[in-house]
Amino acid sequence: MKICFVTSTLKFSGAEKIISNLMEMLNKRGHDVSVIMLGRDEPYEGKFEYATQYPAKTRGNKLTRVFNRYKKVRQIVRENKFDAVLSFNCVFNLDIIVALLFTGTNLIVCERNDPCYDPVQWTKKLRRRIFYPFAKGFIFQTEVIKKYFSKGIQKRCAVIPNFIEGTYNECVAENERRKVIATCARLDDFQKNQTMLIRAFKRFCEFDKEYILEFYGDGPDMEKYQKLIKELEMEDRIKLLGRAENVNEKLKNVEIFVLPSRFEGMPNALIEAMASGLPCIATDCGGGGSAALINNMENGILIPENDEDALVEAFKTMTSDKELRVKLGKEAFKVNEKLEINKIVDLWEEAIKK
Repeated sequence: MKICFVTSTLKFSGAEKIISNLMEMLNKRGHDVSVIMLGRDEPYEGKFEYATQYPAKTRGNKLTRVFNRYKKVRQIVRENKFDAVLSFNCVFNLDIIVALLFTGTNLIVCERNDPCYDPVQWTKKLRRRIFYPFAKGFIFQTEVIKKYFSKGIQKRCAVIPNFIEGTYNECVAENERRKVIATCARLDDFQKNQTMLIRAFKRFCEFDKEYILEFYGDGPDMEKYQKLIKELEMEDRIKLLGRAENVNEKLKNVEIFVLPSRFEGMPNALIEAMASGLPCIATDCGGGGSAALINNMENGILIPENDEDALVEAFKTMTSDKELRVKLGKEAFKVNEKLEINKIVDLWEEAIKK
């Protein structure tokens, strides 16, 4: 098949990493793979050789940019006669649907977040309601996301979780650990709710004064968190370490991984932590991704969304019981079999063909 992906760039986000891995796997299976990049002026040099790259960034005022984007995407798709076009990110999905109206293109819309929150603007939610039915198919990450949409859309969708990106041969559940609780996510309080994590950790430190909280990632709320940490006099106990290329190596010897989000699609950071055998705490947040991965007290601890008290108690439970941590880590490690990349790519291939 000739398959074309549409995204912004191929940099660091969870969705973009999934796209690049998916393109590579489909190419290895004999498919002709391309990618339209709405946020790029030129192809990546020496990267992504398994896909033909079509930079499609446009300039001008807002109206001109959108019009030129429609025109450029429509031209690329018409010239190449792709068997399927897969669009990622709700805002781009809306543009691509409009750009390809009445072209007969097999357009598959891929939702990567909780549609209750993304997009935020009511105007874009209205546009989604109007234009999504024009797509041929849909791929959602969880049953919760699927149920948000109309029955007509649900009949044309597949539910496919994210795959494990790396190879995790070692279960680190029984390794010697530093007394560190770690999180890895964009510093974005609206979605990731890291203010709650900082405040909960401050309270937990009254129970145990030996632990450190480490943040891996950067984002728009870095300064906000630096200020809060200073106000709470926690500079020695809470570390904002920025983005790390080898974050999985750094997490191998921490004691607990935590993800306090308000909403997620299928959180890659949580998947990767579980895949290494880390005992994890996550919120039962919007989108259903964390709940799809964690069975409470079986392979992790799942707490109510935005419940600071529950997070403090989860810290106490996990840190005071090494046997529980080892058990949860070993059970979490089993996600490797469930989300093995070839199994999940099989589902993508089947959905695209259908």
